[in-house]
Amino acid sequence: MITVNGRTMAGLEQKSIEEVILLHYPYAKIYVKYNGRHVEPEEYPQLILAQGDQLQVIHLMAGG
Repeated sequence: MITVNGRTMAGLEQKSIEEVILLHYPYAKIYVKYNGRHVEPEEYPQLILAQGDQLQVIHLMAGG
């Protein structure tokens, strides 16, 4: 199981961070942490999720 934003999710093992984002987070601006480390967008396709990994995805919003 993979933990995403504090919730356990099944079926994400062997998927890249890019795949998870495309499926679940269609926002223009996001901030991603993978196992506690900030991940740059160019890294998303290379990082493959494994059992026990933790992913945090934050949707950035502009306001005034």
